[in-house]
Amino acid sequence: MAGTVSHDIDLSHALVLDPVAGSDYLVVLPVIVPFLFAAVTLMLRRKRDLHAPIAATVMASLVLSNLAMLARVLDSGPIAMTMGRWLPPFGISFVVD
Repeated sequence: MAGTVSHDIDLSHALVLDPVAGSDYLVVLPVIVPFLFAAVTLMLRRKRDLHAPIAATVMASLVLSNLAMLARVLDSGPIAMTMGRWLPPFGISFVVD
């Protein structure tokens, strides 16, 4: 039967337990923003006159996010963000240095 099983397993060496700072999300913006706007452009495929302004908006937002990351790296050193709280080799980590 189903019951509560108590496992005394220490996962502190396999997981990232610290909270993620809001500015660390800058690391994933250069990946997420193009995918997001690619989906928007795909939904607007019949309105070709909107494709160029969307592309310009995406490029401008990428330049701004990259400049913000550059300023942060120059100020405080490399930025690392681990997805899903699992450390490598099990989790995916993005590092900006």
